[in-house]
Amino acid sequence: MICNKCLKDKPLEDYYKNKLNSTGYLYSCILCIKEYQLSRKRENKNLYLKANYNIDIEIFEKMLKDQNYKCAICKKLQNDLKSPLCVDHCHINGNIRGLLCTNCNHALGKFNDNIDILLEAIKYLKINEK
Repeated sequence: MICNKCLKDKPLEDYYKNKLNSTGYLYSCILCIKEYQLSRKRENKNLYLKANYNIDIEIFEKMLKDQNYKCAICKKLQNDLKSPLCVDHCHINGNIRGLLCTNCNHALGKFNDNIDILLEAIKYLKINEK
């Protein structure tokens, strides 16, 4: 069967089954479908980044690379996390500070980005260390 995207003749096992058309298979091969899905996901991520942080996917990917694909605070690797790294930004001026895991991003938010409260939390942890 010839894929309608890459135009290559491929065996039926390279296609998803589909009972809704006459061949019993989708017209695009699995590889082309996955490539399309990845491009749509990237495009949606780009739109999200532009709308919320005024950056594009290339800037995000450069930040990710510059941080060695790790959270800027806890240093957990992106691949070891359930969710992608978040764009951390100042809610007052909108400046982007870096990429954080969900836990670190939420922690800063819970402390209202207040350095004094964060320092008090550190003191508390040090006093109660065992």
